Amino acid sequence: MEEKYVILGNIMKDPDQANKLLAMSADEAAVFLRETYGLEFTIDELNDVAAGIKKALSEDTSDELTEDALESVAGGKKSGAYNAGYYIGKGIKIVGTGIGIVGGLVALGVISW
Repeated sequence: MEEKYVILGNIMKDPDQANKLLAMSADEAAVFLRETYGLEFTIDELNDVAAGIKKALSEDTSDELTEDALESVAGGKKSGAYNAGYYIGKGIKIVGTGIGIVGGLVALGVISW
């Protein structure tokens, strides 16, 4: 996984930063990540990351890979950003912040990217 996705995953584990970031539009998030962390993301990458996070958080609480995830790992059609988002979402669930922070935002449809 690219380093910028690893760093984004670590950012998402911080409840304050996750709430702040996910309440932004994709444009705002791209600027925030660039100015605050020196990370360059396109709008499409952030949208794919968000889709991956949403997918991971919508699945059961198991940390095992689903059939879709296994297909993606084996060269499926999902983008690298989507896969990174999926693993970020799984990581958030394992840490326990996902249900209270990101999970609530996803359920309410607050994540705009």
